[in-house]
Amino acid sequence: MASCKEKAKVAESMTEPNWLELPIDLTKNILQRLDTVDIVTSAHNVCPLWRNICNDPLMWRTIHMIGNISRFDRLESEKKLRRHVSGTILFGNISRCDFRRLESLEKICRRAIDLSCGLVLEDIAIESFGTDDLLKYIAHRAGHIRRLQISCCIQISCKGIREFVKEYPLLEELTIEMKMKNTNFIVDCEDDEFPIAKPMPRLRHLKIFGIFLNDVKLEAILDCCPLLESLDLCMCICDSFSPSVSKRFHEKIKYFQPPYQINDGDDEHVELEIDDDSDD
Repeated sequence: MASCKEKAKVAESMTEPNWLELPIDLTKNILQRLDTVDIVTSAHNVCPLWRNICNDPLMWRTIHMIGNISRFDRLESEKKLRRHVSGTILFGNISRCDFRRLESLEKICRRAIDLSCGLVLEDIAIESFGTDDLLKYIAHRAGHIRRLQISCCIQISCKGIREFVKEYPLLEELTIEMKMKNTNFIVDCEDDEFPIAKPMPRLRHLKIFGIFLNDVKLEAILDCCPLLESLDLCMCICDSFSPSVSKRFHEKIKYFQPPYQINDGDDEHVELEIDDDSDD
């Protein structure tokens, strides 16, 4: 007669699911719920079946890489990443390990873009990593992006974003967060490097954080985005917001969060780290 332990093992083996026997559509549905990093670095390497599913371009309608830096000691990295001297970003205190972590995430992102084959990719969101070169890589390989979020990516410039969005006039949602979390860091880009420059006839939702604004940049938003329904600028600073421009915003845009406006008497009460986001 079988021992109690043997019976327990048999019972256990009968109750454990065989993941390879699941219908492919169900397996694909489960894998699509995983994080992009998990799919590229783990699920893709489990077995030939899962690898084939992960290689299917239809798996890659979205690439969301928000919060992944936490896997690489995010808090420690953010302490080291920003150093400002006279408006210039210095990277002297970033360890090689920090750069490797960011580079690893960028490589994973590029791999995911390659797997999409540029056919169905519509939605990209990245945070804390990435470069202007990554944006160029995306622009050359994915031509149908409708939603884009760039958050706290210190090596991506306003000019780089401007050149990128030129390639996607049919964007419907755009989020640009230049402001680092838990800081008063503000980017002061030149008017001719402001990301919103070309007509974006289908853009309906726009959020910009951490950019120093003026009437020229604000009017560019109005002129380039005729169908804009919601606009959030509440984490931006504006030193000039004329009544006529303000009136246009409130008349045209249904949901509008205006930028913080600096008045002459407010200068000494606002503490900011201003970065001149230029090539000089």
